[in-house]
Amino acid sequence: MIGHGQKYTRRREAAIAALLSTASVAEAAQVAGIGEATLHRWLRDAAFKADYDRARRRVLDDATAALCAATRTAVDTLRACLADAAAPWTARLHAAELVLDLATADRERRDLVARLDRVEEQVAREPTRWRARA
Repeated sequence: MIGHGQKYTRRREAAIAALLSTASVAEAAQVAGIGEATLHRWLRDAAFKADYDRARRRVLDDATAALCAATRTAVDTLRACLADAAAPWTARLHAAELVLDLATADRERRDLVARLDRVEEQVAREPTRWRARA
């Protein structure tokens, strides 16, 4: 019985890996060597879904870390393009637009976070005021 459980676990792990590396459930099932109906059934299973969600978060966290590592190089590239008088004006204009767009987006995100923090503080201070009415 233990062997069967280990095989089952390996199949589920293979299915999760396939889901993370393919474009569809059908393709993931094929890559994992299981039936598509089985994979759909597993995706409805809370434990499998939780394992899959954890794996997806790890993949996204790794991708985010890689992007963060490249941020300094990207900023340096934009600054170099902006400062290079010999660069085509279209490249310099595009770099300027990107810098302004990113700065504006960051400001908007910070403003939204501040507003959300204030709302959460109000709700924490007066929870009965914000409770849904039946």
